[in-house]
Amino acid sequence: NKRPDKTHIMADDSYNEDDEKYKEMALDKQSSLISVVDQEKSWAELQSRLYSEEAEKIADNLWMQMRCKTTTLTYSANWVKCVYIIVAVVCIPIGVVTYNLSQSVVMQEFPAYDSVAECALNNFAGNEDWGRQCSVNYTIEYDFEPPIYFHYKLTHFFQNHRSYVKSRSEVQLHNEDVLDVRECDPNQVRYSETNTQRGYKMLPCGLIANSFFNDKFKAKLFPVDGGDAIAFCGTAQCDKDERAAGGGMQWSDASWFASPNWDKSAIAWKTDVEGKFQPTEQIAGVTTNINQLQQWQNVTLPNTDDQDFIVWMRTATVPTFSKLHRVIREQPLRKGDKLQVTIRNYFHTSTFHGQKSLLITTNSSLGGRNDVLGIIYMAIGSLACLTACLFRVFIPPEKLNTFHPMY
Repeated sequence: NKRPDKTHIMADDSYNEDDEKYKEMALDKQSSLISVVDQEKSWAELQSRLYSEEAEKIADNLWMQMRCKTTTLTYSANWVKCVYIIVAVVCIPIGVVTYNLSQSVVMQEFPAYDSVAECALNNFAGNEDWGRQCSVNYTIEYDFEPPIYFHYKLTHFFQNHRSYVKSRSEVQLHNEDVLDVRECDPNQVRYSETNTQRGYKMLPCGLIANSFFNDKFKAKLFPVDGGDAIAFCGTAQCDKDERAAGGGMQWSDASWFASPNWDKSAIAWKTDVEGKFQPTEQIAGVTTNINQLQQWQNVTLPNTDDQDFIVWMRTATVPTFSKLHRVIREQPLRKGDKLQVTIRNYFHTSTFHGQKSLLITTNSSLGGRNDVLGIIYMAIGSLACLTACLFRVFIPPEKLNTFHPMY
């Protein structure tokens, strides 16, 4: 084997160096030519060359260029008639069923009791005879099958007012922080205004809680056939006085209820009872459930987990509303029966110029009576049916072209 000649190696190295220099000179010359040409082009042309590939992708994209295929639907008269007929076929039966279910609900509203002389409250002041007790007799006009729902009704009471709805402390009601009264505007329902507890934080606080409907009711039935009177609330619980011992008894402890015919165990929504309202405890020297009105009436506000209180705290959307108070679960009512309702009157109506009354009702699978929903369904279905008929009369169906062969 011969060793490579040094001269040969040196020649190759020189060749490689010359080749690299030649390439660099060629590139410099090309770049100089390009720069000369570029100087003659506009800025837009230079930018278009730099972004030409991206622009081509965008130009070819149908979505970005808003050139997507569209379809314009054309409706024939027959197609439109079919749509209206389908609407009529669906809505009219639903409306009939809904209306019949609503009509199956038996409801009777009794005359307002706030103006009855024995029950009436005249002055909204400390010297009023708060808790005046009276008995009012009502005649049952229909047959009622249990369960029968006993409601109180208010008129011209705007629970849906924005300031009223916002005036409550959710964290207090959840028993997360009973001292948090920041959301309970105004100050008159945030702190107590009584002489002995002035400045104490209200528990519960807020306009809704402090305007709690605290009239009390219990009922006795006198059958039309002359049978023995049936007391719906005849236990010792129904004789408790919330004003006993100078108001020392808590309102919730003196509530009137009895099972099964004056039941309050399930009058509030289950979600409210289990999630939104938790039991709370008063903190001595810090919180109180007595404000100025409660001091006048010699009572307290209810506990935060009291179902009467929970029902009241679910605000109504209209100024005339009724709220569930008790449930008669086993005793039917017959036409001609006498219902004697004993009322202990605390809730003053002169401040909002409304009225208080009572009503009893049954329920259907869709809830209480609501004739409007069924009527709306039937009206929409009837209107759709009428429109389909008008299409048939004024817009005749398209005639098919016929071919007549020539012989």
